[in-house]
Amino acid sequence: MSDIPDGRYDVIVVDAETFDETTIRIELAMVDGDARGDVIAIRGPRRSSDPVTLLGLPGVLVVENGVPSFHVERGA
Repeated sequence: MSDIPDGRYDVIVVDAETFDETTIRIELAMVDGDARGDVIAIRGPRRSSDPVTLLGLPGVLVVENGVPSFHVERGA
């Protein structure tokens, strides 16, 4: 992932794939601000058996101390 300033960013999942047995790779498109349209990729723990279920979901990318985390907006 390129350096992105700490903060909260509205995103949408544009790609998701299993990286290995315990890790998922997710590509997120920024949906507002100066970075609108930029796509970033992050890796994290695999919590679903099928990462395709994440495609198209809106969420929030939170970056704290340079460490990203992604949270799905369940009410959307």
